[in-house]
Amino acid sequence: MTRNTGSGQLRNAILEDLRTHQPLLDALDLSGLAAVDGPADPSRQIYSQQTLQETDYSVGVAVGVMRGGGGTSTSSSTSTDFVVQAAVVARLGWRQAVDNDPALGLSESYMDDILSLVGERANIAFGVSYLQPNGPVGGSEMLESDDGGQWSLPARWSVTRTVVGNDGPRA
Repeated sequence: MTRNTGSGQLRNAILEDLRTHQPLLDALDLSGLAAVDGPADPSRQIYSQQTLQETDYSVGVAVGVMRGGGGTSTSSSTSTDFVVQAAVVARLGWRQAVDNDPALGLSESYMDDILSLVGERANIAFGVSYLQPNGPVGGSEMLESDDGGQWSLPARWSVTRTVVGNDGPRA
């Protein structure tokens, strides 16, 4: 039987890990920002990039996983490289509220702080037992929509997923 090396189950495991990382949830909590609405549960602000258009949060973390091109196969295991991309997506209202709160600093810096919290999890393979972290992949700059109403700050990390025998994930 050929193993499916797709990324669906892996993406879900990463989302599950990030949705339980309390420092990230605290950073995404909108309850203290004036004039910014959001869900009562900040874990909803961490979502798959595939559902990016179905979300309407002032700030969130969109996560995507794609094959990284590498990998190995032996008689007893299969290893596949993946690239995990996470982007902090922020709308104008959130950025203005953060910029107006001296305790939070500038919204660009705060977006970078949120992304650093995702990076902390990437450094330990998102707590997923069958992953090995390989470090960051390249860099990216802040992306801005044409009307300035939304900014996105992406980053990428490489991970290797290993499946031994018939045990392990079925992505």
